[in-house]
Amino acid sequence: MKWLERSKESKSSFHATWEILSETVTLLRIKSGYVPAARFAQDIIPALHIAAIDESLRREALNIFLRFARDKKLSFCDCLSYAALTTILRGLPAATFDRHFKMLGLPLLDG
Repeated sequence: MKWLERSKESKSSFHATWEILSETVTLLRIKSGYVPAARFAQDIIPALHIAAIDESLRREALNIFLRFARDKKLSFCDCLSYAALTTILRGLPAATFDRHFKMLGLPLLDG
């Protein structure tokens, strides 16, 4: 993946939440099978910085969901990621293929 290569070259790091990792492992398991999901869990997750999501951030995500999800078809995890990216992760660009992040006006890493 280009993001990982660029991250190593620039000595930058990736941040994630357990909610995003849960979605990713589950999606890999469903779409690609156990081996890719397990490989991600064993090789990628340990290299990430895990952002702690507290109760106030979950409540903020719920407010975002209630405000925008009807029209934008956002998942709760999208809303939680938005809340994390705009607060504790201080506007870091998102490494995602999810079009909802662009709709929300978040900075994205180039693919």
